[in-house]
Amino acid sequence: MKKTVLAASLGIPEKNTIDLLPKTIAGQKVNYIVLDDASDTTTAVKNVKKLISESAVDLIIGSTTTPNSLAMVDVAAEAETPMIALAASARIVEPMDAKRKWVFKTPQNDAQMSTAIVEHMTNNNVKTVAYIGFSDAYGEGWWNEFSKLAEVRKLKVVANERFNRVDTSVSGQVLKVMAAKPDAILIGGAGTPAALPQKSLKEKGYKGIIYQTHGVANNDFLRVCGKDCEDTVLPTGPVLVAAQLPADNPVKKSAMEYVGKYEAVHGKGSVNAFGGYAWDAGILLANAAPVALKKAQPGSKEFRAALRDAQQLARELADARDTALAERAALERLLQASLPSTTDDALCTRAGSDDCAGCSDAPSARCILYVGGRAALIAQYRQLAGRLGIRLIHHDGGLEESLSRLPDMIGSADAVLCPTDKVSHNAYHHVKSHCKKAGKPCLFYPGGGVSGFAVAVERVRRGEYSVAGGGETNTAPLSSPP
Repeated sequence: MKKTVLAASLGIPEKNTIDLLPKTIAGQKVNYIVLDDASDTTTAVKNVKKLISESAVDLIIGSTTTPNSLAMVDVAAEAETPMIALAASARIVEPMDAKRKWVFKTPQNDAQMSTAIVEHMTNNNVKTVAYIGFSDAYGEGWWNEFSKLAEVRKLKVVANERFNRVDTSVSGQVLKVMAAKPDAILIGGAGTPAALPQKSLKEKGYKGIIYQTHGVANNDFLRVCGKDCEDTVLPTGPVLVAAQLPADNPVKKSAMEYVGKYEAVHGKGSVNAFGGYAWDAGILLANAAPVALKKAQPGSKEFRAALRDAQQLARELADARDTALAERAALERLLQASLPSTTDDALCTRAGSDDCAGCSDAPSARCILYVGGRAALIAQYRQLAGRLGIRLIHHDGGLEESLSRLPDMIGSADAVLCPTDKVSHNAYHHVKSHCKKAGKPCLFYPGGGVSGFAVAVERVRRGEYSVAGGGETNTAPLSSPP
């Protein structure tokens, strides 16, 4: 695990948390070695090489920052040593390849947190926004994710400025940003250096909304920023509100355990999100090590491979749990939303038709083409969609219907849904190709059941699509939600 100097407000609570992790797992003693990379990528690489060559470590936890974590990936992969990053950027683990298969991370992705920020902006009437972020991989990652979402949600980005973590003044960048007169400003920084542009903005009289990333969710940032932090909006993980989580939340038990242990040593209110990321890394190790020990002993290549595989399995199981919970919640929300207006007038009278052209029966004339899925559930899909003001037409994906019909059906629909686990390979590529040619929004998603369909419809209502006008992973509103 690496702590940093410039990112000390992040690394110190992570180091403090390492001290709380179990000293034995499955009867095996665990030795934790902590090195400081001083926020320097060269030092981070040297440290990792030293840990692997001299200490023969079985697992690397860190680094705290995105640039250092990215620099460490090649070294960890070459040595076939699993690594759990404590930095946020999705680029650390995506896209999956031979190198990144050895890398995991515990913080929320910048893509996930950008979505939350953009949603808050649109809900609060923000029309124009400016960005000022780190001039490194962290700032660039946030810009890439935020700018994509801002474009499709019709937020006008009027300025894009950068600063270095070591800068002592950002007056020039701030003046350029303020000259653009944005309704809101997003600061793409982490730790105490992210306070600099905010303090400068307040000093120069900026009155709009200021957003920060989850990289500032710690007390040291609040201390440095002081009163200039008042009314700042930022996303964060559940550990900071652990006590407020409902009893059935799957992370509450672990979060409360961590809060109790950390505050017992460091005082009430001392917990921050970054220590929580290190705690999560400890949980991954505690769950994976007993599985790996059944195959090999620590210190061997076989054990490291087994540890990686066990962590991958744990992640897949967690993803499956989260997907199931999301599906259940989405289905419940959709059903609840439909109940107050469950009248015959709310349903589309042409629900069995395979053509949406010219249809005005459904509210807002919203028409969705569903390709593939389970034939036995089509009636349920249509009923659920109809109660939400969405007209659903269906193509079986080439089982009995000709794929030659797809272009016309895609052309008549407002958007296309395609469950990837319940459609043929050929149909999948037909849908993707024709949607791109027609500039038609299309959502590819896993899960051909009713709950998976419910999640997909909910995403459609939010305007989220996989393909839109030839681009991948876009968010493009279809029309006003019903």
